[in-house]
Amino acid sequence: MLRSSFNQAVRLNRLKTNPVLATDPIHRVEPESAVFTAGQALVFLDAAKDHRLGALFPVALSLGLRKGEVTGLRPEDIDLDARVVHVRRSLQWLRLPDAKEGHWIDRPPKRGSFRDLPMTEAVYRSLASHMARRQGEAATTKNWIGSGYLFVSTTGAPLPEKNLSNQF
Repeated sequence: MLRSSFNQAVRLNRLKTNPVLATDPIHRVEPESAVFTAGQALVFLDAAKDHRLGALFPVALSLGLRKGEVTGLRPEDIDLDARVVHVRRSLQWLRLPDAKEGHWIDRPPKRGSFRDLPMTEAVYRSLASHMARRQGEAATTKNWIGSGYLFVSTTGAPLPEKNLSNQF
């Protein structure tokens, strides 16, 4: 980013040369992600099954969804009859630097990540149960926001990634 910015300054005759060109690039090594073994995943899923977001975890783990993709799912993305999950968006919280408030936006998933994923039997059962539970919450929760997403906070609002991480 700096290189590009300074190149633009040179083109506009605001600098004679790009000072970044005289530096050595930093090579960053990404740390390896910790992943569950199959046994650890089964223990985790068993422990989480009765949680109000219990269906989110087998969906994310079994289908390999990113946080924004799983929180961006809507009921219409779930085809229980065909046993398919349609990944069409990623949910993101956006607050511009000068803005006092932020807002939720639906973004397309990463390039090439629009996909239709078949459900396993466990994912099917989890989602069917979750959708029934969510309808009950919506009907009985006072001041339900009704954001339209499948996995939501206890008020029906979109689920922030921080909350998702804390629940995990």
